[in-house]
Amino acid sequence: MQRKLKLATAISLILISLAFVMAYFVKPHPLSIERADVPEDIASLVMHSSDVPLANRISKSHGLAMVFVISEFSQKNANALGAVREWATNKFEKDPTFIYATQTPQRLELPASVFSSFFYNLLAGPRILAEEQGLRAVKSTMKSFHKTEAYTQLKSDFYDSFGKDKETSFLLSHYEFDRARESVPVVLAAVFWLAVILLGVYRFIYVHKSVRDKLQNTLSGLWFVLAIFYLIETWTQNSTQVALSSLLCAGVGFYLRRPIVWCRGEDTGLSFKLIRLGSKPLALISFLTLSLMGIHILTWIKTGTIENPDPVTLIVSACTGNFFHDPTEIKRDIARLIGVLWLLFFAWTARLLMLEVEPDLEAPENLDALPDGHAID
Repeated sequence: MQRKLKLATAISLILISLAFVMAYFVKPHPLSIERADVPEDIASLVMHSSDVPLANRISKSHGLAMVFVISEFSQKNANALGAVREWATNKFEKDPTFIYATQTPQRLELPASVFSSFFYNLLAGPRILAEEQGLRAVKSTMKSFHKTEAYTQLKSDFYDSFGKDKETSFLLSHYEFDRARESVPVVLAAVFWLAVILLGVYRFIYVHKSVRDKLQNTLSGLWFVLAIFYLIETWTQNSTQVALSSLLCAGVGFYLRRPIVWCRGEDTGLSFKLIRLGSKPLALISFLTLSLMGIHILTWIKTGTIENPDPVTLIVSACTGNFFHDPTEIKRDIARLIGVLWLLFFAWTARLLMLEVEPDLEAPENLDALPDGHAID
C-alpha cells in the first residue's frame, strides 16, 4: 500500500511540475497548416469562366441538376458533387469571399477553471503537435489519390458542373482540405485505441496470472481507459453527455477492479463486502462490453453520410486520401466482420453460461503447485 501511495505521489508531482513548466515557458499555438495547398492545375485555368458569380452557381446549381440527369459519370461522383455543393452553400452563406479571404489564426479557448488550465497546459502542446503531424500524413495520402483515375474523372465532372476556372479549383481544394482537417482528431483517436488494444493483448498473454484474473484486469483497464478518454473529450468539447459517460465508465472500471455487493445484517445494518467474480459473470461482462463497442461502431456506419461523415468514414478516407466518395464497400465489410465476431462471441458466452459447473479458469501457471497425483487435462 505504501508503495502505491508513493508511486501516486510521484506521478502527481511530475504532472503538476510539467504543467507549470509548460505554463511558464511554452505558449501553445493553433495549427500552423490553416489553408489548402494551391491546386496543381491553377496556372492553366482562367480566373472566371462565367459572368455568374460562383456563389450563385453553387446555390442554384441548375447545371448540376442537368448533369445528374444526362451525365454518364458514376453515382458516387454524383453524391460527391452533391456533398461539395451543400458544404460550399453553407460556406458562402457565412462568407461569400471565403475562397480568397485571409485566414485568421484560430482562437484558443480560455480555460474556465484551475483544472481546465492544468489539462490545457498538460495536453494542448502535445495534441496540437500530433494534429499537425497527422495532417501532414493525411495530405500525403491525398496527393497519392490525386494521381488516380478516380480523382481525374471527379475533377472533370466537377468542372463540367460548376465551371472550369480558378475559383472552382480553389473551392474543390478547400473542401478536400476541410474534410482532411476534420479527420485528423479521429485518426489520432484510432491510433490511441490501437495502442491500447496492443498493450492489452500483450499483458493478457505475458502477465503470469490466472486466466480469470487477467480477464478481470483487462476488462477493468479497458473501462478505465475509456473513462480517461471521455474525460479528455470532456475538457476539449465541454460536453455534459461525454462527462456523464466518463463517470459511468469509471464506475464500471472500479466495480470490476474491486467488485462489491451490499447486504443487510440483523445487527450491523447495511454493509458492503468484496466478492470474487466467477467465470460466468466475467464472460457475460465481456460479452456486454464488446457488444456495446460493436453497437457504437455500427451506429456510426449506419448514420454517417458523405455530407456528415462518421468516424469510420473519416478514418478510411484519411487512409485512402479520398474524401469525396463514401467508402460504402469498406464500411459494409467492417459491419459484416463485426457481425461475424459478435455471433462467435455470443455462441462462446452462451456455451459458458449453460454449463452446470463453473468453468475452471484458475489453472495454476506452475505445475509444481498441483497436488500429487493430479494433472491438468
